Amino acid sequence: MVLKMLNDGITADFNHSTLYIKPLRIGIVTYNFSPNVGACIQAYALKYVLERMGHKVNHILKDPTIRNDRHQLFADFCDKHLDFVPPSDDFDLIICGSDQVWSKVKTFDGYYFANFAKQSVIASYAASLSRSDLNQLGLRLFFEKNLREFSFISIREPKFKDTIEEITRTEVSVHIDPSLLLDDIHYLPFVKPRHIDEDYACIHYHSFGHKAPALQVLAKKIQENEDFSIAHNLIDVDLDNIALDYGKLGAEDVISTIYHSSFVITNSFYGLALSIIFKKDFLVVLFGGLQDGVNERIYNLCTLMGLTNRIVDLTTSEKLVCDDIDINKYKNYTTPINWVAVGRRLYEERKRSFDYLYKVTEDTRRARRDYLSNEDTFSCYGCAACQAKCPTNAITMVQDSEGFYYPNVDNSNCVVCGQCLYVCPFNTKKPISSSPVDCYPESNDGVFAAMSEAIIASGGAVAGVMFDSNFTAVYDIVDTLEECEKVRYSKYVEAADNDIYKKTRAVLNTGRSVLFTGTPCKIAGLINYLGSPYNNLLLADITCSGTCSPLVLRKHLEEKSSDKGLTQFQFLAQNADDAEQSVACEYIYDDGTEEIVHNDKDLFMKFYTNGLTLKRSCYACEWCKNDRQDPIEIPFPRGVLFDWINDGETLTKVFKKSIKGM
Repeated sequence: MVLKMLNDGITADFNHSTLYIKPLRIGIVTYNFSPNVGACIQAYALKYVLERMGHKVNHILKDPTIRNDRHQLFADFCDKHLDFVPPSDDFDLIICGSDQVWSKVKTFDGYYFANFAKQSVIASYAASLSRSDLNQLGLRLFFEKNLREFSFISIREPKFKDTIEEITRTEVSVHIDPSLLLDDIHYLPFVKPRHIDEDYACIHYHSFGHKAPALQVLAKKIQENEDFSIAHNLIDVDLDNIALDYGKLGAEDVISTIYHSSFVITNSFYGLALSIIFKKDFLVVLFGGLQDGVNERIYNLCTLMGLTNRIVDLTTSEKLVCDDIDINKYKNYTTPINWVAVGRRLYEERKRSFDYLYKVTEDTRRARRDYLSNEDTFSCYGCAACQAKCPTNAITMVQDSEGFYYPNVDNSNCVVCGQCLYVCPFNTKKPISSSPVDCYPESNDGVFAAMSEAIIASGGAVAGVMFDSNFTAVYDIVDTLEECEKVRYSKYVEAADNDIYKKTRAVLNTGRSVLFTGTPCKIAGLINYLGSPYNNLLLADITCSGTCSPLVLRKHLEEKSSDKGLTQFQFLAQNADDAEQSVACEYIYDDGTEEIVHNDKDLFMKFYTNGLTLKRSCYACEWCKNDRQDPIEIPFPRGVLFDWINDGETLTKVFKKSIKGM
C-alpha cells in the first residue's frame, strides 16, 4: 500500500519522474543514537519515504560518540542504514523530527532546531516534545526564538499544537510517527530467521535494564490461560518458559522478536507501533500517569487507530507491582483485532503525512531559484557553473530556440550529488556593495588594456570574451598582448562557455595570475565553481545591462553580409571619430569597404538598447543594480558618454569592490 501511495503520489500534481531530475538535497536532524529500536526505525523510515519521493537524503550527525556497548549495537544499525554527514548549510531542505527531538532534555540545544542552517529551508515532521512544558518562560522563549526560521511545522503530540501556533503564528500540523509510514514489507529486510520453535509472547519494555514488574505480572496472568513461552528485554525475570532474553541485542533482533511473536505485552510506544505494523495481538500498559510523555503518545496512537480497548490502564495505581491485576478485565486481548478497520485509519494518516511531505518538498523546490529546479528560463544566467562542476559530465549547455544557453541534464549519467545546485548563482549569490574610487582616462577598453598589460607583464593570463572566425562570442584565456586585443572590445551577446572555468583553474593552480573579465553572473559562477579564494585571481566585470541572443546577432550579420563577405566586425567602431567610437558599430567587408553605423541606425543595436533581445534572466537580474561579485567593475556604455571631468574628457568609471581592486 505504501509503495503504491508513494508511486502514485497521492496528490494529483505529483510527478515522480519530474522530481527525479530535480531532486532536493535533504538533511534530517533527529535523535537517532538513543539505544532503542524506536530511534533507529523512525530515522530510517523518514529517510526511506523522502528517498522514494526522489530526493537525496542524509542524516545530520552532531555527536557520533558511542557511550557503551548497548549504544554501539543500535549505532551499528544506523551506520548500516543511514547516511551521516556533519552539520552544514549545504541542504535545500532540513527536516527536524521525530522521536524526542524537541523533548525537554534537549530543547536548550539549538542544533535540534537546525540553528546551523542559514540558507536552507527548515521544516519539521512529527517532532516530539515529549514532556516539555511550554508554560515555562525560558523554554517558551527558546522555542519562540528557534522556530522563527521554520517554514513548515509538524509535531507528534496534539496537545502542543495550539501553543506552538500561538508562539510562531504559523499553522502547525500533527502527524504520525515516521515509523508508521511504512508497511511491514519495508521492515522485512531487518527480520532475521526465526529460531524459537514454539509460540511465544514478547514482553517489550520501552528502555533497557528494568524489571518491569507490572509487565511481568500481566504476562504471568496471561500464561495461566495461554500456553506460550516468553521472549523479553527485562532484568530479574520471574516467569516460566523463557525462550529468549533479547535485552542486550540490537535493533534488528528487537524487530525480529516482535515480528515472530504471537502476542506482545509492552509499555513502549515503538513496541506498540511495531505491533500495529506487523498486525500482532497486543496489550499496552500505561502506568505512572497520563501526563507521562510515553503514556500520552501511546494513548494518542491507540485512540487514533481505534485500539483503546488494548490499553491496560494502571495510571491510577499506587504501587508499581500490581499483583492484583484482574486479567478478566482484559479478556478482549483474546478477541482478534479488526486489522481492516485499523488499516483504513492508518491509510488516512499516512495520506495526510505524505501530502504534507510533498507540500514541503514541492514548495521548497519551487522556492529554489535555479533553472535546474524549476525549469524557469528567468532563473538561469547561463553561467555554466553547473556544467563545469558536474563530476560525471551529465550536464551540457545547449542553445534553445532563441539562441540562449541553458543546462541540459542527462539523467542516465546523473548521480544526484547536488553539486550543480550548490554552485548556481541563483542559489548562492551574496551581493557586495560597490563604491566608486577612481577614474582612468580613455574608454572602458582603455581600462581593460591597462589591467591586462600589467597582468601579462607579470607572466599571468587574461580570460574574457572574444569573437571566433564566425563571429561567435566565446570565452577563452590568453597570455599575450596580441591575443588580448581579441578580448578587449565589447561583445554584448551571451558567450559560449568553452570550459573557461576549468581553463582558469588550471592556470591558477600553476601559481600564475589571472585577470578574469566577464558579466557579473559569469564571475559569480566562477567564484562558486572554484569554491575557495585564490590570491592570484583578479576579477573585473562590466556594468552589465544584459546579454543579447547570439542567434539574433548571427542572423543580423548574415543579412549584413548577404551581398559581400564580412571580414571584421566590432561593436565599438575604432575607426570612427572619437566622439562616435562608443556609440557606433564597425563592419569591414572582403572588398575592403568599411561601414560605420551609429547605434541609433543599426538594427541590432536598436533592438539591444531597447531591451528587446535580452536573455530572460537579464530582465530581472539583481546584478544590473550595484550588487557585484568582483573587485573591479568596468562600465560599458550603451550609447551614452560619461563626461565626468570639467574638460569634457571621456572617462571610464572604475568601482573598487575589495582590497584587490585598489
